[in-house]
Amino acid sequence: MKGFTSLKSKDFFCLCFLFLYFFLYSFIALANKEIKTFLVGTEIDKSRMLANNLTQFELVPRQVSLMYSSTLETFEDLDLELTIGTDFPTESTSVSGYELIIKDNISVCYQKYETDPSKLVEEVGYSDLAKVYFDGSANEWVAGVSQKIANFNITDTSLKSSTHQIKLKFNKITSQNVSYCSGSFSVMFRFDA
Repeated sequence: MKGFTSLKSKDFFCLCFLFLYFFLYSFIALANKEIKTFLVGTEIDKSRMLANNLTQFELVPRQVSLMYSSTLETFEDLDLELTIGTDFPTESTSVSGYELIIKDNISVCYQKYETDPSKLVEEVGYSDLAKVYFDGSANEWVAGVSQKIANFNITDTSLKSSTHQIKLKFNKITSQNVSYCSGSFSVMFRFDA
């Protein structure tokens, strides 16, 4: 063959070895390029977390006994005050306001009064006996609905604090079999930063 030099077997072997080496090296290099290593970590900047806290969150009075009105056929309205206190200085800008959410509002009435709550078995209903109203609103404050407060409303102290008026109004009790009712509602609090 003209223009083509014949290869000796030793040269052919070296050339095949070089070709195979180059092919394998390229394959390994390509495979290495396909493998990625990602380091995953979490960094929490504790200096950005709130250093201050809620110091007071209570209804006043804490426990009440309701007065039944035969004229109204239910309990008389009840006024409460929700007091909120923090250890945030009033000039602090890290928190401006907060949110209040009713988690639940439960009540139940029974045919007869028992001093042992485990014996209260003659339930007659009224699971929605009490309605909650916030700061003079005409609209009932129901579970899951939030009250967003832009600013704390007491400014004459060195710490951020607020008070809110809560009114409980009661549905009529039409059953003659009711002699005892109990209930509770819970409110959740969340800072708005």
